[in-house]
Amino acid sequence: MRFRVETDWACPGRGVAGEGANLGMIAIDENGIDAMAPNASATKNGRKLVSGGKFFELQTTGDGTILFGKCKGSGANPYSCSFDFVDPGKPVSRCSCPSRQFPCKHCLGLLYAWIQDSGAFKVAELPADIAEKRARAVKRAAKKAASAGEPKAPRKPNLSALRKKLAAQLGALDLLGQLLEDMLNQGLGAHGQREAAALADQAARLRASYLPGAELALLRLSATIAGASAARQRGGNDGAMFFDAMDELARLEALARRGREYLAARSEDPDLKPETGTDIAAWLGHAWRFDELQDAGLGEPAAEFLQLAFFIRDDRVKREFADTGIWFHLGDARMFYTETLRPYRAVGHIKGEDSFFSVATVPGFVRYPGEAPARARWQAMVPRPPSREDFSKVRSAAATDFAPVSKAIRASMKLPLGPRFPTALLLPEKIGRIGSGIDARYVIEDAAGIRIELANAPEQLHGIPPTCQLMPLVGDHLAGAPLLCLFHLDFETLRLTAQPLTFVHENTLTRLAY
Repeated sequence: MRFRVETDWACPGRGVAGEGANLGMIAIDENGIDAMAPNASATKNGRKLVSGGKFFELQTTGDGTILFGKCKGSGANPYSCSFDFVDPGKPVSRCSCPSRQFPCKHCLGLLYAWIQDSGAFKVAELPADIAEKRARAVKRAAKKAASAGEPKAPRKPNLSALRKKLAAQLGALDLLGQLLEDMLNQGLGAHGQREAAALADQAARLRASYLPGAELALLRLSATIAGASAARQRGGNDGAMFFDAMDELARLEALARRGREYLAARSEDPDLKPETGTDIAAWLGHAWRFDELQDAGLGEPAAEFLQLAFFIRDDRVKREFADTGIWFHLGDARMFYTETLRPYRAVGHIKGEDSFFSVATVPGFVRYPGEAPARARWQAMVPRPPSREDFSKVRSAAATDFAPVSKAIRASMKLPLGPRFPTALLLPEKIGRIGSGIDARYVIEDAAGIRIELANAPEQLHGIPPTCQLMPLVGDHLAGAPLLCLFHLDFETLRLTAQPLTFVHENTLTRLAY
């Protein structure tokens, strides 16, 4: 169990590196360096290099856009490392070491040395080898910028292959519809381990028919039925699992019905373009590209985001980790989520995300089709320390009246293919406990007396780590603070409940999940 209270960024030691010095284009803090690192070991080793006094000849250019220096290694010759911030959104690291990690520990250590003591970096001429590499990079960037205004050649998809794929998908959805009808006729109570294994076999057929989204939903149903059967054999309560099974059934039925409608309409489109008004394309397995979302009109202008929560979901059915962040748009108060997927088989080759405590300034981003909060994605970002004004914007967006929020959340939950993470910021009039001992439950209440119980979301629903047991540890931080909640239904009472994620204060966040 863990929670984090973020301190005021105005306090000593937590400001932007080199405060008061000529920073030029380099504005980085410790959190920003941690976010660049490929893994936790790289950050640890980078700090260790600085504390061990391994760096020397620390230098920077007169325009303040590049840091370079030398670091003692295990061999006789030191490593030459540099970090180039000519494009603050996409800084470039370079090092003469043989590491395959980017940035390597030497480049990370160079940044840690900068934020600890920027005065130790002397202004000097850029070494010839780094200047040559930078010149080539600038030339590539200029060429890319020059071609940015030119109309792109339209992609020419293989329409014949697409039509064959659509026909295969339609046929597979018809089989899925028949399968679901047979299941409902038999009744879920008649299904056990054998039926769960049969569903898993049918799921493989869906993947062969280019329907990975439907395959995953059927695998989740199979796993739920298998779990319910195992619980029943042990004499346990299988009610919660059958509730989840019904939820998966509803999702599969909607997927089969809406999928047929969508694919039929797409088949009649001469360009066979995926739909952008809803997220049905993603449910059926379409992987959106960044430029594709931009071309579809889902690109957004420059913005600033404050991450309110972060958690890593372990999806055992899909066999992947999902690094998920919940973000607040400081411009218009919309909520978004970001997601980095790391399959088990490739977890060592994909950089995992982590909690981000700065404000992310992005030159532009795209949003994926779907209900709010929508998934967002950006390709470049410059961090800056959050201010009291930023926290004030988040606090002012919190709802004091629970009734309309509850109504909107319930309406979204009635959609089988509804939002992945139904969240809301609430400002409770009161926070208290009902009951005592291990049976005590926290509730929040608005001025009208409407209560919402705080409860952990079922693991199979979101895979989010539990947070309610941390509530007693937060103490005084509860008073007068808006609360970011993730909503779900209690399967026994069908009441709307919420998992507490983050409390928002005047100059800090208290994260229960990070």
